[in-house]
Amino acid sequence: MKRSIQTLAVVALLVFVVILLIVFGRREPPPNGLDLGEIAIDSEVARDLFGQDSVRIRNPASDYRPTGAVTVLTLEPVRGAAAREVVDWLVRTYDVAAGELLYLEDVLIVKGQATSLWVHRASGAFKLTRTHDSMTTPSTITAEQAVQVALDHIARKKLLALQDGEELDLLFVSSVKNVVSGLEDVEVDEEFVSDRYVGFGRRYRGIPVVGSKLVVRLNGAGNVAMVSREWRRIEQEAAFHARAVDTPIADLIRTNAGLRERLGDGSSIDTVNIVGQNCGYLEAPADHRQQELRPGCMVSFRIGGGGDEAISQARISLEGDLTAKKR
Repeated sequence: MKRSIQTLAVVALLVFVVILLIVFGRREPPPNGLDLGEIAIDSEVARDLFGQDSVRIRNPASDYRPTGAVTVLTLEPVRGAAAREVVDWLVRTYDVAAGELLYLEDVLIVKGQATSLWVHRASGAFKLTRTHDSMTTPSTITAEQAVQVALDHIARKKLLALQDGEELDLLFVSSVKNVVSGLEDVEVDEEFVSDRYVGFGRRYRGIPVVGSKLVVRLNGAGNVAMVSREWRRIEQEAAFHARAVDTPIADLIRTNAGLRERLGDGSSIDTVNIVGQNCGYLEAPADHRQQELRPGCMVSFRIGGGGDEAISQARISLEGDLTAKKR
């Protein structure tokens, strides 16, 4: 018994996430490399709700970007009472034991005995977590099975309602790996995978919505331990288009006045090395209010000519020298 208690104590300290790229079914990739493949949806409930027989697997290393005229999408306004409505819906949906409702600036928080949740009033984004039997039990399901369990759960709980023109896709599958040893032992006694995270995104008429995500975490027994959603509802297509330029991303960074001010306006910003990019419609972070979806990219890059520079990240508009924040 003493050994078991020591083991659990160390497990809590030595949890880390290992990202897995899973390709379930290969097909000829499109010219822009946006897809890695696709996976069939087993759940009939999910197929009916999403109107899809399969989900495509988005390639995180794709160099895809929209160019030319891109339809601007207007988002449903987030009303003042909407966050409280989401809280009440989550409490009913997940049978959360009554807890005190707290307000922390723009975040509503409910803390229960074994469940906690928050909802952001700026966007309606939420996260619900169940703390019981989390991160400690070896997983009994594979990564492929985790995707199917997550799809079925999302559909049965109606966590998403796709609009006309929207398509669900798979962003990632990741696993929590536990390393177990005694409190005073140096050698590892055991390693095992416990919880699994499954992340979904969306596309609108083929264009990815970067920043939209719904994540489901499954504990070792395959039960849902956490759900989080950042997914603003598209209201309609605007009557006008945005003009997405085909200027190289590095040039957009170099000429972006806001980034030059933030990173420094010296010669160092003139050397930009792109590490990675995800482009499409750009959804703002959960704590920002947003009225439209317009073309942009989430970019990782280095400034300078050496190899030791830190990686920076920025949200870049594809409409010229205009930051997503200003939009």
